Amino acid sequence: MQTTDEWSCGVSKVMDVFAGKWKLNILWIIYNEEGIRFNQLKNRTVGITNIMLTRSLETLTSEKIISNNLIGNKPPFKSEYYLTTKGKSLVPLMQSLNDWGKNNL
Repeated sequence: MQTTDEWSCGVSKVMDVFAGKWKLNILWIIYNEEGIRFNQLKNRTVGITNIMLTRSLETLTSEKIISNNLIGNKPPFKSEYYLTTKGKSLVPLMQSLNDWGKNNL
């Protein structure tokens, strides 16, 4: 879905952010394993490439759905990913969609 001046409902905005194969999976993994690092997240997101994981994390971070905390005093820094308050507010909706999908599809 693409949000436009003519079509700008909440659902289209959500779909614009979460469109694609990986972002909801990534969000769900971070929810279940807060403080997860990049390589751990990549290993748990079977089939994702480094580039796609990086792009997905950038989108979720820019939308303030997840945050990353840098660890270490000098490069190379390590990042741990967490849900923000905004991201946590999505969890009940995801659980409801999951239940609906299991029962109806």
